[in-house]
Amino acid sequence: MSSIITNKFGGMNVMNSATSEANIVRGQAARDKSDLESFSQKLKAVQDKAAANNAKAVRSPEEDKKLRKACQEMEALFLNLMLSKMRDTVPERTLFPKSSGEKIMQSMMDVELTRTMSQAGGIGLGNLLYNQLTNPGVKHIPEYSIKAGTGVGTKKQ
Repeated sequence: MSSIITNKFGGMNVMNSATSEANIVRGQAARDKSDLESFSQKLKAVQDKAAANNAKAVRSPEEDKKLRKACQEMEALFLNLMLSKMRDTVPERTLFPKSSGEKIMQSMMDVELTRTMSQAGGIGLGNLLYNQLTNPGVKHIPEYSIKAGTGVGTKKQ
């Protein structure tokens, strides 16, 4: 049996064509693997450099205070949005509908309430943001375990 296979459209060597296509695919896969390894090495170098720069970066107490305040305000903004959306789910009373003045006062009260909540510790979002911004790449979320059958969570030590 002949090792040369030809087709009826031009006598092309199909076996050689399939072999060359396989070689092209293998070559592309090798280049892709090489590119991936090169990218991984570059990414690692950039991450190491960023970690080194972060370790060297020393913030002044004033900058640290500003960052903490910004994180607290972000938490207050989030809580205010959440509270306003929760209020939107409650049906309005039909007998005495709220006036525009009441709506404005409610909104102002919500702003102050959520600001006070975030200053008192809030839901922990401000601290989480602060920790993430000051120490990127470090896991800051505490792990909790739930006791079987109780639904009660306890913080892992």
